[in-house]
Amino acid sequence: MLRYLLRRLIVMGLSLLAASALIFSIMGLVPGDPASFMLGTGAQPETVAALRQQGPRGEPRGDRTVQQLIAAGTGPRAVTVASAGGPTAD
Repeated sequence: MLRYLLRRLIVMGLSLLAASALIFSIMGLVPGDPASFMLGTGAQPETVAALRQQGPRGEPRGDRTVQQLIAAGTGPRAVTVASAGGPTAD
């Protein structure tokens, strides 16, 4: 029974890793600016620029994917979109 559970946990972990890599890859292929999309059409240019600065969009796609997977595993603090990156909790 323990062997079965261990095998299932390993398969689950690999499935989550594969799904995450696929999702982050697709997000990198989508055209347009995510910051403008997240803040809407009425956002101030300064707010959009501030949100762009927080993301790793200038780095190579492989590096971004690894950073996002590490951040998903370590549990970064939540960020509000309306405040262009102000933390929701201290």
